[in-house]
Amino acid sequence: MLIGAILIGRTVFSSTDGSGGEVDVPDLIGSTMEQAQGRADNAEVKLAVGSKEPCANQEKGKICSQSPSPSEKMETGETVTAVVSTGAPKIEVPDVLEKSEDSARKALEDKGFTVNVKTAESEKTVDTVISQDPEGGSKVEKDTEVTITVAKEATVPMPDVRTRSYDAAVAQLNGLGFTNVSKQDVDSEEAAGTVIEQTGSERAVQGRPDRPEGLQGARLSPSSPSRSPSRPTSSVSGSSRRRQRSKEWASWSRSRPTRPTSRTPW
Repeated sequence: MLIGAILIGRTVFSSTDGSGGEVDVPDLIGSTMEQAQGRADNAEVKLAVGSKEPCANQEKGKICSQSPSPSEKMETGETVTAVVSTGAPKIEVPDVLEKSEDSARKALEDKGFTVNVKTAESEKTVDTVISQDPEGGSKVEKDTEVTITVAKEATVPMPDVRTRSYDAAVAQLNGLGFTNVSKQDVDSEEAAGTVIEQTGSERAVQGRPDRPEGLQGARLSPSSPSRSPSRPTSSVSGSSRRRQRSKEWASWSRSRPTRPTSRTPW
């Protein structure tokens, strides 16, 4: 009886001592290695890293799987093997160059990317993608932001042509793509044909004849060179024309020679 009691006592003492006893497998998923090590120590089990792999559900550096799983039992002193995440799996970025903004956005968002759109002046087709970052074909994590640059019409600043002659002003503007220039003649103390004011946007689309820019010039005198048929016609008021004709008639009358009258003697 004494021997049996001693043996039973030793068995009970061994199980409560913790050596060789069963414990619940600690749940380490989602923990950093530092956090996981603390939980393993509390459960009196060991922790080891089995591998490092991409993990869609866990950030880089966190445990995304383990063996044995948390629902199992294990002996104290045994080892839990963890798989540590290297980040989300990388996927290929679609090449969206030369696509329209809407098409490019859809292609990228369908792959799980976020899209940032910028615009830049370009001679390429308006509203098409002229550059992207990251480049098409590269591999990045899902939810990465992809920046696309979309072409907009190239513009050119409209120069100040005041104090220039009308012909010189038109030539300069035409050379910069302002191909639809209108003119309005007004009375001014400046020399005839001199541009005194100009209207229009500060920047104009280059090469777009449907975007007119206006010039307001001094009234051209009759002695000015005749205008080319392609140049916009001047608008001079009726009273101005009448005043000019009166001046011309008076000048002609004064310059006309006087014919002497002959008197017949009685």
